[in-house]
Amino acid sequence: MTDVAPIPEDRRVIEVIEKLAITPTLQAWLILVWLKIKPVTVSDEIIPVSICGTIRSIGFWVIEDGIGLDGCIFSLERSLAEALERYFLEHRKGLGSFFENNYRIGNLLGFPETAVRAYSECSFHEFKKMKMLLLNANELPSEVCRADFMAFCNFRLSRANWRAELETVKGWAGKIREFSPRIYQSVVERFRFEVVPELDSDCEDED
Repeated sequence: MTDVAPIPEDRRVIEVIEKLAITPTLQAWLILVWLKIKPVTVSDEIIPVSICGTIRSIGFWVIEDGIGLDGCIFSLERSLAEALERYFLEHRKGLGSFFENNYRIGNLLGFPETAVRAYSECSFHEFKKMKMLLLNANELPSEVCRADFMAFCNFRLSRANWRAELETVKGWAGKIREFSPRIYQSVVERFRFEVVPELDSDCEDED
C-alpha cells in the first residue's frame, strides 16, 4: 500500500510541532491528536505558557494544570479536553466509580478498549488481580518487548488481548514514521537508550 502524502495543512501543523521545545514523545502524541487518531493526550511535564500559546494557535484546545499537577491536556475539541479533566479530578478525589473513571479516561486517551477494561477492573491495591489481568513488558517475548514500536506503547497491555492491542501501537508508530520521521527516530532512539537495556535481561522467550 502506497503512503499518502500529508496534505498541506497537516504538513504546516506538524512542522510547528516538530519545532516545539517539548519531549519527542509529547510531539508524537500531539501529531496523533491532530490526525484524529487519539481524541486527547496529556503531559505531566511543565509546559511554558508561550509553548501552550503556540499549540493553541495551530488549532488545539489546551487546559493548563489540567490534571491537578503541572501538566496539560490537549485536544482538538474543548468538550473532550474538559471531560478528561473532570474524570481525572473525580478519580483523584475518589468520587464516582473507580472502574467508570478509569474506563472513560482510557477511552479518551485512545487506548484499546480491551486494555482499558482490564486496567479499569483493578484497583491500585489489588495486586493479584492486576497480575491476572495485566501484562508487564518484561513478560512479552524478547523480540516484542525490544521492538521499536514499543516506544509508542504508553498503556498497560491486557494479558488476554495483548497481541491485538499491540496492533494499535504499531499503527501509532507507523503514522508517526509516515508524518514525521524525525520525531519517530527521536522517540525510538530514546527508547533504545533508556528502556531496552533494562528489558534485555528480563524479557522472557515465548513458549
